[in-house]
Amino acid sequence: MNLPELSREAFDGKLSDAAGSSLPAFAVAALFVHYQELRRWAPKIDLIGPGAIPELFERHYAESLGVLPWLPAGRFRLLDVGSGAGFPGFVLAAARPDAKVWLVEPRERRAAFLAAAVRKARLGAHVVAARVAPESA
Repeated sequence: MNLPELSREAFDGKLSDAAGSSLPAFAVAALFVHYQELRRWAPKIDLIGPGAIPELFERHYAESLGVLPWLPAGRFRLLDVGSGAGFPGFVLAAARPDAKVWLVEPRERRAAFLAAAVRKARLGAHVVAARVAPESA
């Protein structure tokens, strides 16, 4: 599964069209890094399904950003359990750098992808390679 190569300008346009709102430049830059990493890693590991490619911006980026109006003002904590490709946790960490975000992913290769994307985008999010399960009685 291959995502198309996009210039930064083309990415900005697709993101703006899908999300319907403008984001700060630092958020768009971080999301472009995420897209580039997704494009690089997706052919090697199962991050998104092939049916998601045509609607990646509307279905994944825009829906993740759609949560923004419901997040509290100021500092807050966010836990994305089963982060996978970083939707919505990575996207929200990029859009709200004032949030303390943890991306929890049990699959080692997906956690490695998230760690690489967080590092390259210079986000303050924390990647945790762990499985979350109910406590035994």
